[in-house]
Amino acid sequence: MSDRIAFIALSKAMSGNRRFRYSTDMSPIWYRLRDRIVRCGIALLSHSDALATNRLHAMPLGLLLGIEVTAFDNFYGKLSSYASTWLKDVDNLQFITE
Repeated sequence: MSDRIAFIALSKAMSGNRRFRYSTDMSPIWYRLRDRIVRCGIALLSHSDALATNRLHAMPLGLLLGIEVTAFDNFYGKLSSYASTWLKDVDNLQFITE
């Protein structure tokens, strides 16, 4: 939960910087938070042999980790659009459509 709060606070601070034209560089903080969130995702998924998801970021992360991924589309087709554009020839991806 603390990562979510940090993400929201950092997003608001970066938005305020753009709006008020402050020159504070928030990118070092952003990159540390991003890397921490990715490490948490890897730790969560790395012990699995299979993943069923309707989340866009989980799908390529699971594929990069060599996990068998079953993806379900969300209501506006984001996952199927991404998969048809970038993941046509990926062997360990099964896409379920209604």
